[in-house]
Amino acid sequence: MTTMSDLAPELVGEILARVPITFLRAVRSTCKSWDSLSENLIFGKAVARKQLLGFMTMDYMLCSVIFDLQGVRNGFIDISLNEIERFNRNKIDKVFHCDGLVLCVISDHAKILVWNPYLAQTRLITPIESFIKTTDQYALGHDSNGNQKILKFSVCREAAYNYDTHYEIYDFSSDSWKVVWPLGPRDWSIPPCQCGLSLKGNTYFIASSIKGLACFLLCFDFTRERFGQLQLPFHTSGYPVTLSCAWEEQLAVLYLEKEDEILEIWVTDKIECNTVSWSKFFKVSISIKPFNVYALGFFIDEEKRVAAVFAQGKKKIERYLQNSLHHWRRSMFKICENWGIS
Repeated sequence: MTTMSDLAPELVGEILARVPITFLRAVRSTCKSWDSLSENLIFGKAVARKQLLGFMTMDYMLCSVIFDLQGVRNGFIDISLNEIERFNRNKIDKVFHCDGLVLCVISDHAKILVWNPYLAQTRLITPIESFIKTTDQYALGHDSNGNQKILKFSVCREAAYNYDTHYEIYDFSSDSWKVVWPLGPRDWSIPPCQCGLSLKGNTYFIASSIKGLACFLLCFDFTRERFGQLQLPFHTSGYPVTLSCAWEEQLAVLYLEKEDEILEIWVTDKIECNTVSWSKFFKVSISIKPFNVYALGFFIDEEKRVAAVFAQGKKKIERYLQNSLHHWRRSMFKICENWGIS
């Protein structure tokens, strides 16, 4: 007699991809193989790389979003967007994702909500103090021993010139905050709209020099609890630059040059807190005139050689698809006026 545990992993993956993330706790108890597959889905190891799972905010609501790439050859990506209703009572301003944990910043910045979808557990955390609310920045990561931590600091340019500028670190193991004082004033700034991206325990930001306009990659090492600077594979000063995860241990960066209408995506060959090397994923000429870009987000898939690039406009989002033949297709779809990508 055939049981659920006898189903092919590909079929189970298709089923789990359609299960609301808040119900995955019940799925885990079905059988060991389903438990393992549901864990892979949450931790970003999508079945057969057909789905890309992420989290985003929309109208201050936390949503899970799944990008199904199976129809990409026909110029179509299926997007499943689900509001996570259990957090409806909280107005979520920002969201971060690292190794299965989801960090939600509540809009008044008085509390931080951390959610483990796999264990169906939450923790409400109160910061030591509030910086200027519009310039608070957060990061989620872990040290070399696997201890999960949260970084909180201000990204206002004035703070960079202040010798008293500090940052706060929350340690999950001790359930406590501590204040870390840097050796001197910062010489960099991060735009308030620029969210960090966690990879292998560290968090990376696109930052720019205070004295000049050159952009670079800024890494926060949660083991040393220090910032470090890394080079980008191109020179830019003010053009849109966005980060994304590429597979499990690689970082991708998108660079949009408006004047020449060139879009580039690069992927790391190797990345650590003190070293990085890059390879070009693709470079393509596009027309950016149909929309006024002020925020970008993107996902890439290595096997299908595809990138889904999202440009935030007032009432529309244009999606560009690049396949292995470098044929550039364009389609439009409406989601909502207030769109956040994480």
